[in-house]
Amino acid sequence: MASGHSNQIFISFTFLLIALGAYLVHGQGTRVGFYSTTCPTAESIIRSTVQTHFRSNPTIAPGLLRMLFHDCFVQGCDASILIDGSNTEKTAGPNLLLRGYEVITDAKTKLEAACPGIVSCADILALAARDSVVLTNGPSWVVPTGRRDGRVSLASDTANLPGFTDSIAVQKQKFSALGLNTQDLVALVGGHTIGTSACQFFSYRMYNYTKVGNGVVDPSINPAFLPQLRALCPQNGDGTKRIAMDTGSPNKFDTSYFANLRSGRGILESDQMLWTDASTKTFVQRFLGAGLNFNLEFGKSMVKMSNIGVKTGNAGEIRKGCDAACNGVGVWLLLACDGVTRRAARAMLLFLPACDSASSLCHGPCLCGLWAVSINADFSLQATDLVADSRLPPIRRVQGDLGFFLDCESGG
Repeated sequence: MASGHSNQIFISFTFLLIALGAYLVHGQGTRVGFYSTTCPTAESIIRSTVQTHFRSNPTIAPGLLRMLFHDCFVQGCDASILIDGSNTEKTAGPNLLLRGYEVITDAKTKLEAACPGIVSCADILALAARDSVVLTNGPSWVVPTGRRDGRVSLASDTANLPGFTDSIAVQKQKFSALGLNTQDLVALVGGHTIGTSACQFFSYRMYNYTKVGNGVVDPSINPAFLPQLRALCPQNGDGTKRIAMDTGSPNKFDTSYFANLRSGRGILESDQMLWTDASTKTFVQRFLGAGLNFNLEFGKSMVKMSNIGVKTGNAGEIRKGCDAACNGVGVWLLLACDGVTRRAARAMLLFLPACDSASSLCHGPCLCGLWAVSINADFSLQATDLVADSRLPPIRRVQGDLGFFLDCESGG
């Protein structure tokens, strides 16, 4: 369509602020009892939900603990691990076998019914991880709350997660970068006392430990333990089969895991290194009875870890559902119709329901904008080109000259 002036592009924006209700969480940092007045039953709801799921599936205990660990090590403890998408943290290799998402979803549903827009997914995960450890006869600890949920989740950000072949030097560097010391490292990895690992992550140690030579066994494996390990994970067997990382008491939170390392019965190479490296061996020995209470120190390290990079105050958001971030989940439609009146009418017919739809994801207000784009017919420039650099990531783009966008600017 042509404007009245040759080679002229006219763009007009009309912004409408749609108030869909903001549920603001006050506070500038995490603290104990954050929900004592806004949602006093929050922790009990989460605890009972974890208990219910644990009774039918005890593996959710190590699953939730590992999920929190993987969340906090990537962009901080902001529940970004929970967001669905084709390229989110969930889809990254180290996270493909995470389990326990259904527990968080269930708890969030119950909390939204009891206290809409108050409790963050990040806090649910931190509390659920604690409660899962308690259910395995492990320690309890006081969890400061007040975290808010992140809006970004990218698979590419998971590169710094500790890996099963990492040397102690690399592990220490990754922990130190997040404010965790060597004792924290040993204590937190000690959570593997209730964990499992897939055969694919350690079978190479039994059949082809190439650091020494082809077809050679990892010399740090106790020879007496090797037949048992090979029986659990046969060569060329099912790589996804899961094996307890604490063969002494696999479902109980205790120091048996450290005793296994001492006797050369560690499952993961990175775990066994805790005993073979002098800087970490001293903490393993102390957790085994020479000066450090594992339960107490584990709780302290969990509090430190669960406060890595937290979003508080006005940062982040409070999601309505834990698997979808509010901000950035925009709706973008461009309309191509003849007649200004018809275009405007069709725009509004789509615009208003879209804003309503956004409110189902966002507790805070949604900023909705309606714009008209007038382009000289001699130009090949399209409306989609004009807005290509917008801060809103479009879900759908259709050639046209009139459209709208909406973006949740969640204040809750």
